[in-house]
Amino acid sequence: MSPKCPYENTVNLTNHQRYENGSYLYEGLIIPPENNLIWDKESVPLHLRGCVCEERPCLKLCCQKDEYFDYNWNTSKCMKITSDMKVAWELPLLQQSGKSEMTNIFKHFTTQVVKLCEKLEYLDPMVVEWILMEDGSLIAYDINIESYCFSPVLDRISGEYLLLPYKCIPILDDIGLMWKYTLFEYSQYVLLIFLIITVLVHLVLHELRRNQGEKIFVCYLFSATICHVIVSILNFHSYFQYNSCMSLGFIGYFFYIASYSWLSILCYDIWKHFNESYVELNSSKTLKEFIIYTRFAWLSAGLATFGFVFVKLSPSVDNMFKPGFRIGQCWINSKLWKLNLK
Repeated sequence: MSPKCPYENTVNLTNHQRYENGSYLYEGLIIPPENNLIWDKESVPLHLRGCVCEERPCLKLCCQKDEYFDYNWNTSKCMKITSDMKVAWELPLLQQSGKSEMTNIFKHFTTQVVKLCEKLEYLDPMVVEWILMEDGSLIAYDINIESYCFSPVLDRISGEYLLLPYKCIPILDDIGLMWKYTLFEYSQYVLLIFLIITVLVHLVLHELRRNQGEKIFVCYLFSATICHVIVSILNFHSYFQYNSCMSLGFIGYFFYIASYSWLSILCYDIWKHFNESYVELNSSKTLKEFIIYTRFAWLSAGLATFGFVFVKLSPSVDNMFKPGFRIGQCWINSKLWKLNLK
């Protein structure tokens, strides 16, 4: 292979049209015979490649044009794009003038299909800020990217597949992340089962709801259980329509805040009645207290959720302050907030 045309600047010419003079046609470009080279390397089977990136900038794809990279922890592979899948083949491209313009990748770039590694992860633009240059190079902030490839990724909110860059996951990190992800996922289901059992036991046995502290504890368990049910649903399903995604996220956030409100109330009530051995709920004093506690818990959760919804839906609020409902999730994007605090 010519030193002027390294492997990274070539494309596989197998199954592409060949002319009598030895030239090949690849995505509208005629590759003359002098640019057609046999690539023979231990890591790559013997095949014919052509130099194209010098004629037009190249963009790396993880799979063929009619495929997308199916990303998950267990099996990651290229899958066929079906007719009902809406794929946006446009990307924001940083021009030499400094302006960013949405550009169809097939009109500006020559595409290369590359296999970077076995395990890939995409760069969520809400977490990692990246810019695609006119020459096909990718610049990402706070992260080192030596190689990348693009593939459509499902946006759960819009239901559309958006082009996002993938990068390799180091082997050690991959094992650690997969173990952590699997442990976290199954621990959530185990926690949910015990929460439901605990709530049912407290509702069935009246002896566990005789005083005010026990009733407050039941309210806390109820809020925490509803929150974990919603989070488990979001983790179990891979796609939600926009309205369903937003509704589940907002309802889950409401009960998430409510659970901590009830927990704070429980701590306060224990402190207030610490020297009392037993507090009956039937007395007018404790009943008034419980009503005040109830109003505080649900109203504080409601106000927090109202602010949450306002920040999410308001066009005047900068994206860095938004909860981060975006690609692949209908829950708070805590990674985005961590990056903004750096």
